[in-house]
Amino acid sequence: MNRNRLLFLFLIMTLNLWGMGNNPVKPADEVNMLFGTNSPAQCPLTAARPFGMISPGPVNNLKAPCGLSYGRNYVLGFNHTHLQGPGCPGYGVITIFPTTGQAVFGAMSTFTPEKTAACPGYVKMELDAYGIKAEMTATLRTAIHRYTFPASSDARILVDCTIGTGVKPIYGDTELINTKEISGYVTSEEWAKNTTYFYMKFSKDFQYSDESKGAYLSFSTTEGEEIFVKVAISYVSVEQAKKNMEAEIPDWDFDVIRQNAYEEWNRELSRIEITGGTPEQRAIFYSTLYRTLFHPQTTSDFDGQYRGMDNNIQTATDHIHYSVLSTWDTFRAEHPLLNLIRPDVALDIIKTMLDDYIQFGWTPKWKLAYRETSCMPGSWACIIIPDSYMLGITDFDTGLAWKALFHDSNNSNGISGYENVDQYLSRGWIDGNINNVWNGTTRTLQHAYCDFGLYRFASVLNKHDEAKDYKRRTYYCNNLWDKESGFFRGKHPNGTWVHEPFDPTFSHINGHYDYGDYTEGNAWQYLFHQMQDIQDLINKLGGDSAFEKKLDDCFSGEVNKEYIGQYWHANEPDHHYVYLYNFVGKPSKSADKIRLCLSRFYANDTWGLSGNDDAGQMSAWYVLSSLGFYPVTHVTGQFVIGSPVFESSVLHLKGGDFIIRSKGVSEKNRYVNNATLNGRKWNNTYLPFSEMKNGGELILEMSPSAGSKWGTAKDSRPYSLTLEK
Repeated sequence: MNRNRLLFLFLIMTLNLWGMGNNPVKPADEVNMLFGTNSPAQCPLTAARPFGMISPGPVNNLKAPCGLSYGRNYVLGFNHTHLQGPGCPGYGVITIFPTTGQAVFGAMSTFTPEKTAACPGYVKMELDAYGIKAEMTATLRTAIHRYTFPASSDARILVDCTIGTGVKPIYGDTELINTKEISGYVTSEEWAKNTTYFYMKFSKDFQYSDESKGAYLSFSTTEGEEIFVKVAISYVSVEQAKKNMEAEIPDWDFDVIRQNAYEEWNRELSRIEITGGTPEQRAIFYSTLYRTLFHPQTTSDFDGQYRGMDNNIQTATDHIHYSVLSTWDTFRAEHPLLNLIRPDVALDIIKTMLDDYIQFGWTPKWKLAYRETSCMPGSWACIIIPDSYMLGITDFDTGLAWKALFHDSNNSNGISGYENVDQYLSRGWIDGNINNVWNGTTRTLQHAYCDFGLYRFASVLNKHDEAKDYKRRTYYCNNLWDKESGFFRGKHPNGTWVHEPFDPTFSHINGHYDYGDYTEGNAWQYLFHQMQDIQDLINKLGGDSAFEKKLDDCFSGEVNKEYIGQYWHANEPDHHYVYLYNFVGKPSKSADKIRLCLSRFYANDTWGLSGNDDAGQMSAWYVLSSLGFYPVTHVTGQFVIGSPVFESSVLHLKGGDFIIRSKGVSEKNRYVNNATLNGRKWNNTYLPFSEMKNGGELILEMSPSAGSKWGTAKDSRPYSLTLEK
């Protein structure tokens, strides 16, 4: 074991033991705060609250989307907004840095990893260059810092309005209020231009020096003197930032706020309680669960005011307004997880989407602050809202929701809605990579899946004519099916195939830019993207055996930190693939692939997980898969059963506790031999939400044998539209 590994294990002990004392280990104590902080995962180290507007934490890499590469043992300061796991930079603004020696902008300091400590809601770092201990914690919209200084006649806190992640202009200004208070703003043009307003209050008088990049605040300090700094933000105005501070942290009791933050995180993480599993599995579970609760980001102030996507000031009267909605990623597992354990947040997300439709004319695609980034294809509110409805979240204006989704699925402004909608509706597919149309195959498949969501939603709303039309449209994907190759492919407008000879492994990701038919992937990574009707895909491929072989071929090849053959876990489109063996009566093969993914693509270290965490989607995959189920086909109220790793899991749902007991489970005993659901023998390889919502119990008898008959019968398979009764 090398020195770095020993040091990392020491740090994990330091980070996790902070909240334990002599009490039993709590879920918050099992979170590895360094998980994914030095890798493409792009997980920041912050002292945020769940879904917090503000997220104070260290910054040291402005090219990293999250602002941090923990392997670099220096910091540039502590900023107050962060993105969790994105592939693009943004946020990372309002940077403050305690120093001595009349330091100037651009200063940095090494830190001693052995003296770093953190737990959910708290971060501490020792700044070697200045002999300063920096601590931070937060409420939902306000941070509080505690800086312990050495004796110094030239202590200084730098307030930098020009630091942020990315390469585009970032600028701002500060204004002196009095000798203990300043205010200001920072505008970032990175990704989607937005302005963050701030208000700062200090526990000690300072001398103010207005600078082009911000301000220098100077002090004289005695040995061990503590200076506290409160920082509140708002997307509305400086005045609103000040009100947020007054409402949330009216005093200076740092330790009370820190303890409250820890307890809030522990309550959130305790919504799922696990028993058993290895220490590694438990740490990864609670670390990934922690990451799923970082976004969406609260953007409404304490009184409900927020800046709408029309750039006007709005007020949310009965909900929190949210941002950082990375819907192309998160519709898959992050939103279903929130539907289960935080239905109140899921409801507010729906209301947020309807706010955005009213004010902007469209539901959000990839929303940053109060702007649409237009990143990634699809209109995923068409899945997210109906799926939440099917999982019991119905307390919203369904008439308005239908109006919004109907509009988005039949229109486009080139940024929002269904891209290339004219082609899609008139022809039944979108062109291949020709005539400046990219990702045509992906867009056709994804529009068809969103149409399925609207078919299901229209059906429960008794909109029978609309349901019939959307059901017809959900099979537009078949217009791009190539029977000869067995893949969905790009077409010319005249119906002939593009890219001859065809190679399903080519994509623009691996340098073949002429293969732009697929978004961030290739033909393999979109082959099984007909989630609405896997049985139809089975039929197209020639039946159960042919489908099974095609899956085997997909998983055949090199296994590394991102891939199993052509299966690419480091990106989202094929996250459901490992569950598809259930659709041909081979759940044992799904169990093998699920366990391989859980062990190969996640680790309890600073690498953390494969690819970008993408606002919690990668983490949500781990959470649900380690519990033993996953949403393959949304808007059906079904989860597909996989291979749980814990002896028992208790999900504290709104209607009651749902318990999963996995008898005899181990690394070897990964296969389900028998099952009972709420006291009844259960041979189906899916788990209906209707059996979960009021509490209940799924008992799985686990076995080392892959030869069990459980789940192999045709009538035990999960939902497919073709088989809909």
